[in-house]
Amino acid sequence: MVNTGEKGHEPEVIQRARASIPTSLNITPQTTPVVAFGRPQLARVATLGINPSDKEFNKSDGSLLPQDRKRLVDRETLNIDDQTELSLEDAARVVEGGYSYFENKDKVYKTWFSWMETYAVRPSGASYFDGTACHLDLVQWATSPVWRDLEPDRVQKVLLDSDVEFLRFQLTTYKIPLLLLNGRAVLNQFTELRIADLKEDKNVSRREGARGCQFFVGTFAGTKVLGWTNNIPSQTPQSNRETISDWITRHASAKG
Repeated sequence: MVNTGEKGHEPEVIQRARASIPTSLNITPQTTPVVAFGRPQLARVATLGINPSDKEFNKSDGSLLPQDRKRLVDRETLNIDDQTELSLEDAARVVEGGYSYFENKDKVYKTWFSWMETYAVRPSGASYFDGTACHLDLVQWATSPVWRDLEPDRVQKVLLDSDVEFLRFQLTTYKIPLLLLNGRAVLNQFTELRIADLKEDKNVSRREGARGCQFFVGTFAGTKVLGWTNNIPSQTPQSNRETISDWITRHASAKG
């Protein structure tokens, strides 16, 4: 049985949500940790990314989304500064804000999640929007600038080392049957952090014109792990997206 604390949330989840923003690590100001998009307790599929986009909190000019357009519970909503640790009540609001993310389709960051829903989640037999899929991240903080522009040996490493144990907790606690790793950056970090060993699947039926994408399979604590090197939402050729979808469907429907 999962041990739950404040308002039914596990103590580890509440503690993760309570964190003040660490200094000198390029965390997007006035944001909160995103413990999950959707409800991992109910999901049978999870997608995995590096970290949340700052667009989940900010407009294109870098200012916070106005109250009526906020997608998540930020520090402006809670009326606290970046260095304040959240109260238990505020942490529960932050967690619930992430868990209920897909329940208002109008506020979902469609630039990313619509591509993943179409070409990864639905082919696996699930959906973000009916609660059968969720999204997790290796790092729960949004950053400005975006991940690829952060200092690898200082900022990226510190954030990954700090947050990976929370991801391990989620995977071992919720026992989500299928985990989907989107893109080379996620695959590389997942293996470098020694979360699971992955083996390349070279027996892939490709759509006409598809090329340049590798596919990997593994397991972690009873969870089947599927990963591919193309980033579905980012300038990936359509034939590659369709090949990824076909491959996911084949593995998701396979026994064992």
